[in-house]
Amino acid sequence: RQISIQQILHLLFIFSIINAVCITDLYASSYFGEVNEEDEFLAMWCADRMFENQSGLISARNLIFPDVVGDIMFDYMFSNCTNLVKAPTLPATVFANERRDHEFCYNFMFTGCKKLKIAPELPATSISKCCYQGMFSECDSLLVTPALPATTVKESSYFNMFFGCDNLTTLSYVSASTLSYKSFMQTCVNCSKLVNTQGMLSAKELAEDCYQATFYGCSRLTKAPYLPATTLAPSCYMATFLGCSKLVEVQDVLPATNLEENCYYCMFSDCTSLKVGPSLPALHLVKGCYGGIFQRCTNLEYVELDFETIESGLEPYDVFESWVMGVPSDCKFKYSAKLSDEIIKNTFMYYDDDNNLIFK
Repeated sequence: RQISIQQILHLLFIFSIINAVCITDLYASSYFGEVNEEDEFLAMWCADRMFENQSGLISARNLIFPDVVGDIMFDYMFSNCTNLVKAPTLPATVFANERRDHEFCYNFMFTGCKKLKIAPELPATSISKCCYQGMFSECDSLLVTPALPATTVKESSYFNMFFGCDNLTTLSYVSASTLSYKSFMQTCVNCSKLVNTQGMLSAKELAEDCYQATFYGCSRLTKAPYLPATTLAPSCYMATFLGCSKLVEVQDVLPATNLEENCYYCMFSDCTSLKVGPSLPALHLVKGCYGGIFQRCTNLEYVELDFETIESGLEPYDVFESWVMGVPSDCKFKYSAKLSDEIIKNTFMYYDDDNNLIFK
């Protein structure tokens, strides 16, 4: 089988850095060229895991990357380069061609780069499925995220993007207005020092699972970003702030009046510092919409909700499963005078941690 010049260059490129301490003058424009239609399949995985586990690699700042990227091109490229401190510039603004999107482009590209403090800019305003998935996960030294200017976000674009970034304190500008399935799912899970979210969840129309567990385990977050959404989707806010044990400040009202299945399920569960939950103005409730929403909020003092009816065929338990389980027995509830005695009885009671039935 004949080996192409491109394959030879690829091998030489790899061998030249295996024992390198720092890439300074090595340019890769001839290899990371733009992807044309004929080479689209060949470009897949072209730099997949290229520098994986190279603990001696310190700088990749002079590698030249294309403005147009293809499927899975840079998948895990620098994963576990534990001493990398200088990332390359990533100028790509195009994640598609005339026929389709290119997916998984920077998938887990810098995962495990524990000394990387400054992330490269990400200038694209329209991105593709899973393009930034896990990109900076477990980058323990990262302090501030790059701005995320994309207004249209596809499926799982930011899934796990900053997962486990232990020292991350600030999320930079986020402008996403059009979301898709799992767009921001688990984006900042276990970012234990995150305190500034800069209007992170600003979309007004949501998609299924789009903000699921976005800030799960962010144990120093004290103020939730403002949530303006009025059009919800199934599980859109499921577990969004679960385990944010220092959270004390949330908006007065969650503005949506038309709910979707499991939309707020476990949204503030285990927020043990929260004293006043946001008002819940929806009049008609659906399956799982408030399930576990304030579960184990051990300092909760007051909740206001206005509902009058429950979806046909459902019992209150189907809507409110464990919604206030574990809250203090003296927590006050304000609810509509139009509710029947039966619904009140089956909604405003729960078992405390000692298995005592508490009626509200």
